[in-house]
Amino acid sequence: MEQHNAGKSPKSGFPVLFVRSKHKKQFGILIIVIILTSFGLSIIVMNNFLKLAAYGVRSMNPLVLSAGQFKQELTKVYNEVNLQLFQIGVKRLRVDFVGDRILFMTYHRRVPAIRSVDEKNRELTRMMDILLIDEFKVLLKERLEVKYEIKVVSILKDYDPETELSATVVVLDQNVETYLQRQS
Repeated sequence: MEQHNAGKSPKSGFPVLFVRSKHKKQFGILIIVIILTSFGLSIIVMNNFLKLAAYGVRSMNPLVLSAGQFKQELTKVYNEVNLQLFQIGVKRLRVDFVGDRILFMTYHRRVPAIRSVDEKNRELTRMMDILLIDEFKVLLKERLEVKYEIKVVSILKDYDPETELSATVVVLDQNVETYLQRQS
């Protein structure tokens, strides 16, 4: 006999489905199925949640990832924001952790329309670059805080249109390792 109850996790607010199953003389088993796809979380995060559920962990956090997995997730988020804003992905991206900072070093593709205006009016395209960088920082901060439940203190970003190299520094309220190790 199975019993299904839907609701929200009191700690994370994620929708959850509780399934209590009784099989022969075994006591009921609680399986937590997190409905992640509605939040756009990747298969890696979903698999980690399901593994933790299988081992009896009652409360789970999307940051229960290895450093390598978290870097892969951050790479995807950065590229998604870039695609949303510019409709162009990055050429190359590297993510590193240094204390309470996440560093993104990326090679971008310059938007062709901006590149052509660059030659005629660099002051105008510089202003466009600043506006686009500011919008990128707002979108990235929102995505990181919602998706990974981390507190972003500030995002610093600069872009060199000549080399198409960009550096982004995400400053957190605590060490990245603390977030990777925490389990709600």
